[in-house]
Amino acid sequence: MGEDEFHTQLIIKNYGDRWSSFYNNFFGHIVYIDTEPRQVVWATVFSDININSNLSSFENYLGLIKTTDFTSVLLLTTAYPRRRELLKQAVVPVRSNSSQLDMLLDDSNGWLLYNYQLEKLIVMATGCTPEEAQALRKRINQKEASAFSEAESINLFGVSLKDIIAERAEFSPTLYPEYRGAYLLYQHLNNC
Repeated sequence: MGEDEFHTQLIIKNYGDRWSSFYNNFFGHIVYIDTEPRQVVWATVFSDININSNLSSFENYLGLIKTTDFTSVLLLTTAYPRRRELLKQAVVPVRSNSSQLDMLLDDSNGWLLYNYQLEKLIVMATGCTPEEAQALRKRINQKEASAFSEAESINLFGVSLKDIIAERAEFSPTLYPEYRGAYLLYQHLNNC
């Protein structure tokens, strides 16, 4: 950070209150729409330069999706670059024997990608509160063994939550959707 003042300032502005001087010696990666004012689609910092040098360009992934479909744009902005392997597969829906689960996870092509999806499945199957579902989701995302034991006892449409996670969340942990970046990019690409 800091060698390119223009891009550094865009990243800092995008981070807002989350920015810390701790990041000053990190490397940055940013995707933005080159308009006035600049609209940041996605930005991050990381300590290892090798991560940045191994990234495929955002534009390459953009070419893989249907840009007139907001769901696809949201998948891209959420998964890039943390889940690059997802980007290649996310354009192809999960093949499964459960049309009910396919319908529930339709906004991510059948993949269990977003935090809210996992929480929704937990609430549906157990009748617990949203707060309890969030707590279990966090434990699952942290790979706690006890959480997976609990998930094994939760069934949806005849399938354990543990098996659903194994089949549909191979890209775990689940993520928060990057709605803002997806919205900006979608608007720009579709001249809205």
